[in-house]
Amino acid sequence: MNWEFFKLTLNKIIIAKIFGVPLLIADLIFNIFSYFQISIIIKVFVLVMVSYVVACLVEYARMRKSKSL
Repeated sequence: MNWEFFKLTLNKIIIAKIFGVPLLIADLIFNIFSYFQISIIIKVFVLVMVSYVVACLVEYARMRKSKSL
């Protein structure tokens, strides 16, 4: 196991824990953007936006479910 792989894996775990997204989503976003030369700041911003959208969708679904009961 080389140092770059360890550092990348550690970054994924830290970002997943900080922003409360599943590790699978953080891994998927990092894998998608690893094909492009995009800085880590943009990756973190995209991860935050995706987690925000998911949280909004979950809250919307809960709101609709509570209104339908």
